[in-house]
This record gives sequence, C-alpha cells and structure tokens, in this order.
Amino acid sequence: MKKIFFGIIALGMFSISCKETTEDKINQAIDAVKTDVKEKSDSLKTEAEKKLDSVQFKTDKMVDSLKTKSEKALEKGKEKIQIIKEEIKK
Repeated sequence: MKKIFFGIIALGMFSISCKETTEDKINQAIDAVKTDVKEKSDSLKTEAEKKLDSVQFKTDKMVDSLKTKSEKALEKGKEKIQIIKEEIKK
C-alpha cells in the first residue's frame, strides 16, 4: 500500500513539475512577438535607409546636372553679351 501511495505522489509531482503553465506559454508568446517585431523593424529600417540613399543619389545627380546646365547657359549668355558689346562699339 505504501508503494502505491508513494507511486501516486511521485507521479503527481512529476506531472506537476513537467506541466507547462499558462504564464510560461504567455511569456514565450510575448518573447516570440518581440523578436518578430524587432526583426521587422530592423528590416524596415534597412529598407528605408536604402531608399533614402537612392533618393539622395538621385537628388545629387539632378543638382549636378542643373549646375552643369546653368553653367552652360551662363557661358552662352556671356558670349551673347560680348557679341552685343562688339556690335554696339561698331
């Protein structure tokens, strides 16, 4: 009888110690969500940085193009002014 009694107690203690509690499951779920959110956040940050770099590159390229075009226009304007000055002197 003692063996059966101690066997039942041991079985009960074993089942209680191996049993996952709701709190453990909730903590695991929270940790999983935190990990997912962090990974998505890092992914979005990297993607945003790439797009920002691309926009910056395109903007720099446009500014350089406009600078070159304006310099050419200024040169043409100087040439026309020079021609007009020469015509006025005649």
